[in-house]
Amino acid sequence: MKKLIVLCGPTASSKTGIAVDLAFENSLEIVSADSRQVYRGLDLGSGKDLDEYQRAGVVVPYHLIDIVDPMENFTLFDYQRLAYEALSDIYDREKVPIICGGTGLYIEAVLKNYKIPNIPENLELRRELEGYSKEELEKKLRAIDSDCSDVDFSSKKRIIRAIEVATVARQRVVEYNSPRYGEVQPLVYCTALEREGLVKRIDKRLEQRIELGLVDEVGRLLDSGVTPERLIALGLEYKFVTMYLLRRISFWRMQKDLAIAIHQFSKRQMTYFRGMKRRGIDLEFINPLDRRDLKLIQQNLS
Repeated sequence: MKKLIVLCGPTASSKTGIAVDLAFENSLEIVSADSRQVYRGLDLGSGKDLDEYQRAGVVVPYHLIDIVDPMENFTLFDYQRLAYEALSDIYDREKVPIICGGTGLYIEAVLKNYKIPNIPENLELRRELEGYSKEELEKKLRAIDSDCSDVDFSSKKRIIRAIEVATVARQRVVEYNSPRYGEVQPLVYCTALEREGLVKRIDKRLEQRIELGLVDEVGRLLDSGVTPERLIALGLEYKFVTMYLLRRISFWRMQKDLAIAIHQFSKRQMTYFRGMKRRGIDLEFINPLDRRDLKLIQQNLS
């Protein structure tokens, strides 16, 4: 069975540095799992830090970074397909991959081989269905597709998505991704720091990125044709810096609100990773500052 290392964790928890060290020392290749690092030009704000992928003058091979234009719609289906392709390529060359990133849904979609339909969101249909109750939505779904055994009825959002998929499936064959590399043995680790220390790291990193030119980066994206609406939709750094450049908020308000938003985001990331463990993924929490925990990963690679 092929090995697969997974290193996830909240923002600013040192996961990329650890992944690069492991890759350099063990000839691994990194597959990024970050929903914003796929976009070209989103560098400082997404924490791309490509300089960090070098060790002793050698660039550690990485995949799924800088692969789409920021105005393109990149979906979970797209990520899963490209991740499967990257993993297949790495295994074909008899290397071991390490998936590294903070987008838990991307990681879980690959580890659990989620059956994701290649069907875009239908905003008009969603607006139409938003006023329905859960019971009405379930009735509507069963009228389209009586076999709803794999549908999660826990929320209106999930039922509406199921109606979206079922509506299209009546008209054409729906495409799904499937891995071509056989069974893998995932070794999943999550970098976890105590809360106060993580908040300090987040604040320090934000200050550094502003000093390095985060505002200029967002300005260049706007000048290149990326719309303010798109940048705001990309969230966090791109949302708040765009609002500052549009003169909707002050520089002080931008920095303060952005720091709070990143703190909240890191909490949601950890909630998701804990949920992955509850949902059956054998995930081990590690302290990125404890060399004993890092040695454990190294030993499991042998």
